[in-house]
Amino acid sequence: MFYSRHALRGDLADLRIKKAGSNYLYKKGKAWHVHVGDHKTVKSHGAIELKLHEEVHKALQKFMPYVRAKTDHGFLLSTKRFGNRLDRRDMMKMIRNTTEDYLGKRIGIQMIRVMKTTAHLKTLDEAAGLRAEMAHGPSMQWKYVSRAK
Repeated sequence: MFYSRHALRGDLADLRIKKAGSNYLYKKGKAWHVHVGDHKTVKSHGAIELKLHEEVHKALQKFMPYVRAKTDHGFLLSTKRFGNRLDRRDMMKMIRNTTEDYLGKRIGIQMIRVMKTTAHLKTLDEAAGLRAEMAHGPSMQWKYVSRAK
């Protein structure tokens, strides 16, 4: 469910269920959020803060009581057999195997990220065109955006 709405790398395997460490899941108001402070591009882009999609929120509402009751390692994902923390490599294998079972194709996280970016191609092209016209880089482009409504 998570990767159908959010295209993080393999960072889901590193999420803690409490505000601890660099990567964690937390509730703000009634919505679930993710903080990823330790990821591949953290030096250049900083921490990632995501408000999770409503469908992911609903799934977490059902899943979190189970996680809290059945595990004590403090991470969101666990192995099926022993309930140990699911490591990144095994989570990626699980995603490829699950997509193969349901779609007939082994689709990994990188391909999910490519498909999400491709789905937004028109918007990305428009933004790139505007940046070129104004001779801005992406960060300067954001400085010119008016947030007033």
